[in-house]
Amino acid sequence: MFWMKQQLEQMIKTAALLTLLALLPLAACAPGGSMDRQRRQGPPQAAIDACKGKQAGDQVQFETRRGTLQG
Repeated sequence: MFWMKQQLEQMIKTAALLTLLALLPLAACAPGGSMDRQRRQGPPQAAIDACKGKQAGDQVQFETRRGTLQG
């Protein structure tokens, strides 16, 4: 009966290890990695260019991929 307990413990350890190995690739696919944070920081260049020489509260307009923005 002792050998059955050892065998069961070994099976549980093996199953846990295989589960971790199977889930490891999912961690690489998780969103929000450092590449996402580095890619987009601050306003688009078109907004910066449109605001050059303007004062706070002045109206500006510029084109984006999603259309014209005004403000």
